[in-house]
Amino acid sequence: MSTGATCNAMQEGDEDEAKQIKQHHKELAKDINERECTAIANAPEPSPEDWERIEQAKANRDVLPPGLEAMREKHDLAYLYEVDIATITKDFVQTYRPSKVQRVARNLQFLKLHEHDV
Repeated sequence: MSTGATCNAMQEGDEDEAKQIKQHHKELAKDINERECTAIANAPEPSPEDWERIEQAKANRDVLPPGLEAMREKHDLAYLYEVDIATITKDFVQTYRPSKVQRVARNLQFLKLHEHDV
């Protein structure tokens, strides 16, 4: 069975081609991130029916359709950063969506909640 995929080995001296491939990959990743951030920022607030579908997919370990995933991510960002969901913009998503940034926010919340324990 053929998938149509091909694989070409790079030869020594193809450093320029490797740099071009790396740059192209970087540009594609940036474009994908831009599109995802825009979709999240423009996503509506999930309806009760949307939440039911989100929870059902989560329980079944299914992948959410992109529209529902964007709604879920937007809601999660609003919850984590304690902001009104309607105020979330593309710039907000680009700034606060990266996992490293969210980890810092969760750690700060944890410390804030447990400051009296120290």
